[in-house]
Amino acid sequence: MQLIESECRGAKERFGEWLTAETLKSLPDGYIVINDVTKKLGNVDHVVIGPTGVYVIDVKNWKGTVKADGKGELLLNEKPPDKPTIKNMLGAVMDFQNKVKSLTEKDYFVRGLIVFPIAYVEADFGSTRHIHCLRDERLMGYKNKTFAQSLNGNDIETVTRATLQLAGMDKRFASI
Repeated sequence: MQLIESECRGAKERFGEWLTAETLKSLPDGYIVINDVTKKLGNVDHVVIGPTGVYVIDVKNWKGTVKADGKGELLLNEKPPDKPTIKNMLGAVMDFQNKVKSLTEKDYFVRGLIVFPIAYVEADFGSTRHIHCLRDERLMGYKNKTFAQSLNGNDIETVTRATLQLAGMDKRFASI
């Protein structure tokens, strides 16, 4: 596993993002993890690119119980959060996918994940539209699911390069 850290992040990481970053460090070789891709993409906590696909991960350091509301959104402790979490994540995933497509001229499927390191999650797959919600400890097993498209080495390199360009982390493309 190759880890790429952003220079955009301040010295103080939020605890939940750090926990998830630590979990992602145990991915096997062949995976690229780009943490804190925020410069051009808004708030993308982690992008994972590997043989099982491309994943955009948002981390919510929520406490309590996370459930689907039956309409495709989330509830935290039986109450809706201040912002529509799933809707915002869907927008971020589609934006990322479209930008990667424009740079690579290939339409890679991108799976959106929301990870809750300390909350109890009762949102079944499909209950939150195309965004999957899971706890940190289920993240490593998730890469073995067949929800995303398989990538070969060239695809992994291409998507990684595009992601670095979008984040302004590739010095060759800092002006994008």
